Amino acid sequence: MTGYFQRNNRVRKFLEERASSFPERDEVISAMNKAGAYINSMNLPDGSMWWNKANFFSLVSELSRLPETMKQSPQDAKQKLLSFADRVPSDYALAAREAVGQKAERELRGKVVRTLLLSRLASTK
Repeated sequence: MTGYFQRNNRVRKFLEERASSFPERDEVISAMNKAGAYINSMNLPDGSMWWNKANFFSLVSELSRLPETMKQSPQDAKQKLLSFADRVPSDYALAAREAVGQKAERELRGKVVRTLLLSRLASTK
């Protein structure tokens, strides 16, 4: 709803502000369900790096925030994610392994996932 933030700082704030009323509830649930169904339809292998907590968080965040990332077939998205996993840049690997709850690392992972999902497949260029 508000982008990436440091650890759980805003979670407490949102819980307090929306304890009795959460007008965006249905929209958020729908977006999360669509992202989950899309990820499920990718049928990522069990050992994939995308099942890692930090990477999964970034994947779900980007898919649920930007529906246009799901306009491609799940198999095309899967191919992009698995190709990336074969050659993970060192800055991304570090952001997925250390300080994973920090805003800068979350933003880096989000930007990479977003760019990756919105890119064209190499075979279609």
